[in-house]
Amino acid sequence: MDLTFLKPLYAGSGPFSSLYLDLTRTTEDAAKAAELRWRARRGELAAQGAPDGDLRALEAVVAEDLRDRRAVAGLPATAEAAFGGRVESLLLDEDPAAPTRLWVGPRPHEIAATPERLRELGVAEPAEDRADAALIRAVAATDGDLTIIPAITPQAELGVGAVLRY
Repeated sequence: MDLTFLKPLYAGSGPFSSLYLDLTRTTEDAAKAAELRWRARRGELAAQGAPDGDLRALEAVVAEDLRDRRAVAGLPATAEAAFGGRVESLLLDEDPAAPTRLWVGPRPHEIAATPERLRELGVAEPAEDRADAALIRAVAATDGDLTIIPAITPQAELGVGAVLRY
């Protein structure tokens, strides 16, 4: 295999992070396996001292690849998937001060971006709640996994996405 195209990568003095991650999907549990491989590689990079900014950039690339296959990004799409019990793995920015809110019903999976949408889904009296808390409850109630992504700086909105079961 000719890898001469990588020479510029090694010529620099860094710091930099590089990653080879197999995200092929050839089995029924391929999405879950890809997510587990990413978690393992992310942990290895963090243990080797990779900067948080590099980890977040790599996370975005991996999340985009997963989204193209069976994933969602953003609060409305993630809330919709959580309501349907389709979230296999929730990816959530760690930002306890995030002001982002969602609307919830009395059951943990009853969650939506707006009270109108929740009423359309059959919830008579939606209540407002912190988005992170509502998403974690919904995913836990449907046996999903949770991955907290370390926040570098406070954000105006919660960074969220999910790998889907189907």
